[in-house]
Amino acid sequence: MKQLLLFAVITLMTVSCAEDEYQAIGDWDDNIHLSTKSVEIGPGAESTTITTKGDGWWINHIKVNGKPYFYDHEMVDMSQATYKITEDTFTFERKNNTTMIISLPANTSGKMVKMDISLQSGNYFDYVYVTQAAQ
Repeated sequence: MKQLLLFAVITLMTVSCAEDEYQAIGDWDDNIHLSTKSVEIGPGAESTTITTKGDGWWINHIKVNGKPYFYDHEMVDMSQATYKITEDTFTFERKNNTTMIISLPANTSGKMVKMDISLQSGNYFDYVYVTQAAQ
């Protein structure tokens, strides 16, 4: 019991004495610099182009209407400056180090399509949200 109390006191002292303005380990500043983080497109087959200022990013995952798509280096070599991922519900193309093109087929489902793209660069994560209107 005394050890538990001592542990609690030390923990409280450590937390209360910590600096207010510290950067947590792994908490990186934006090094991707997306041109936009949210895109709305019409119900027809459409593409959108998004640029970055950073060039060392890769895809962490993609979700379309909640369905996750994960890519590893066996499927797509994310270290390359260019690659293309084609699925039934979307195409993602890394045109060069700073340009991505996202294409969706015509949306005939009668429901809005939501696509979330998680990008990573080092220990910084950023997101692109694409919404496609229903026809």
